[in-house]
Amino acid sequence: MEIWRELAAWFMLFIVYSFLGWFMEMFITIVFHGRAYNRGFLIGPLCPIYGIAGVLITLIVGQQENMLEIFCVVMIFGAVIEYTTSYMMEKLFHARWWDYSDQPFNVNGRICLGAIFGFGALGVLAVKIITPFLFHLFYSLDSVWLIWIAAILAVILVCDLIISLNLILRFKKTTKAVDGDVTEEITEYIRSVFSERGRLNRRLLRAFPEMKVKKPELGRVSKKNSKKAKASDSK
Repeated sequence: MEIWRELAAWFMLFIVYSFLGWFMEMFITIVFHGRAYNRGFLIGPLCPIYGIAGVLITLIVGQQENMLEIFCVVMIFGAVIEYTTSYMMEKLFHARWWDYSDQPFNVNGRICLGAIFGFGALGVLAVKIITPFLFHLFYSLDSVWLIWIAAILAVILVCDLIISLNLILRFKKTTKAVDGDVTEEITEYIRSVFSERGRLNRRLLRAFPEMKVKKPELGRVSKKNSKKAKASDSK
């Protein structure tokens, strides 16, 4: 029972940080875009990358006392995670999901100094205040209740992952059916195709208002591939 309680507590830590990350992203979109966007690839109010980061940061610097060391480690860790995620997502789905090119001191538009400084500050807050409070809260619950709550949330998360992954794979299939480079025309075409699909597909587009599609070859959307992309919608 004790090991299951421990696993449940860590999973709950992941869930809470995923939700807090989603909430923070929502707040950022209100500030910079004037409205809230349901950020992230999942349908539910979770951004798993923040949950993963929260767990890893706790494991790596959870016992550190020096706040400057925590700040520096988390800042570097956050920069590596965001840059790697941006690079991998672009390679996998031929799309740039966010872009810091208009921000000072950015690296290839994938990370910028302001963002990684924010990671460092949030890391100190998490390690010193949020994580200790959350673990105290989790371990104050009855073991059976904690395990059941974690299990139910795990089932919901898996269902969300399955549905969301299907949406992302359909997005990848559509982008592969068109020709072009990172152009407004290609991006708008992809948006128009997905806008004609269901509400969940439109949610994916709204989650990343700065998304731009990237193709290796220059050119315009061909009529043949346009029909191919639209035909995939009926499958």
